[in-house]
Amino acid sequence: MDRNSNSAFTKVITTVALLSCSLAFSATPPPPGPPYDAITWPMSMRQAPSESISLGDFRIVYTKTTLETVITTVGAGSISYAGDGAEAESWLCYSIAKPHRFERFWLMSNLEMDGRTNAISMVKAAIQSTSIGSEDCPPLPTRFVPVSLNTKLWLGSTTKTLVSHLGSPSHVARPWLNYEFQTKVAGDGKCEGGYDRINSLDVKISDGIVVALSTDEVTSC
Repeated sequence: MDRNSNSAFTKVITTVALLSCSLAFSATPPPPGPPYDAITWPMSMRQAPSESISLGDFRIVYTKTTLETVITTVGAGSISYAGDGAEAESWLCYSIAKPHRFERFWLMSNLEMDGRTNAISMVKAAIQSTSIGSEDCPPLPTRFVPVSLNTKLWLGSTTKTLVSHLGSPSHVARPWLNYEFQTKVAGDGKCEGGYDRINSLDVKISDGIVVALSTDEVTSC
């Protein structure tokens, strides 16, 4: 192999290596899966355990605020997609670097529940074991920190705080606790005769603090 050929070969190898690193870095982290296959226990909560999430002073209301509104307001993020048909989901992912931990959270919309509006009806969050970044899960600008559910709970909340704000869970399957609320809504014109509204919060506990959570709002005629 002559010198020019060897140089060209080296450039190809270098380019492939850099591309591989770039793809690995920018891979979208998938949202954590739900902790249960189905809810088979009573929905015991007297009020919804989580109806919104606040990024600093920016309040995101479930089934109302859209993914596009979040991008415009925050000034960062890109919508990712997965699934087909009724299983199709879209989401935004953001990262928060704290002194002693690294967090990611996902704002999600489901095609079956939310139609094509991209309205946010689910939030998932987890403390990560690695602080490796991702182009599709950018750092949340500091002016939108702190982040918390409207019940003032978030990753790092203690079990004591959880019980103080929400009381006893609807179901315990350690390390997960489940809080379920259901009510009938009528008179807003969405469904003839009214519809069921279900609001859920699942939290994962480790060493007395919340290390992961999943909350969603579902309506059905």
